[in-house]
Amino acid sequence: ASAKFYFDGTYTAASYPVRYTGNASTSGNTVTIATSQNQDEANNATQLGTVGDCGVGTATRQTDGSYKFTLSHKASYITFMPYYSKEELDASAVVTQINVTAANGESLAGTFNFSDSGLGAANSSSSNSVTLTLNGTSSTTGFPIPTTATASKNAAIMVVAPGTYSTFKVTYTLYDSVTGT
Repeated sequence: ASAKFYFDGTYTAASYPVRYTGNASTSGNTVTIATSQNQDEANNATQLGTVGDCGVGTATRQTDGSYKFTLSHKASYITFMPYYSKEELDASAVVTQINVTAANGESLAGTFNFSDSGLGAANSSSSNSVTLTLNGTSSTTGFPIPTTATASKNAAIMVVAPGTYSTFKVTYTLYDSVTGT
């Protein structure tokens, strides 16, 4: 929820803009939302910083000379908790991937311009599709399918570009280790 960090130099202004462009970013002016994302544990969002999480804030000088800010996240996050309420599915049946596709021309992922106000326009390498692979990259593992939505068992979290989309298609890939299907 909070962190302390230090920068070399002398800072005296009443405030400074802050940009967070993700854990793996090397640029303060762009953010890349990954088209391929992975999540190893249910209801755990530690991977978001490497696949497109971003935010802005204003660091305000305190009376002791330190600065404090609150980050306002600018990406969008979709949480999936698929379930099957009719009957208990065999423990061998799991969700291995979730794919989201927007209508052609609507950018869900790619590299976006980034400023003090957040995400801007996508560049030419944008994609209208994002795939989230669950529990690593193995096709035989994934998240279970309980009889009710249960975050601790199978909450899968995906980063996408914020926006209003005309068509939004979600495709689940399932695997049953007993039948091999």
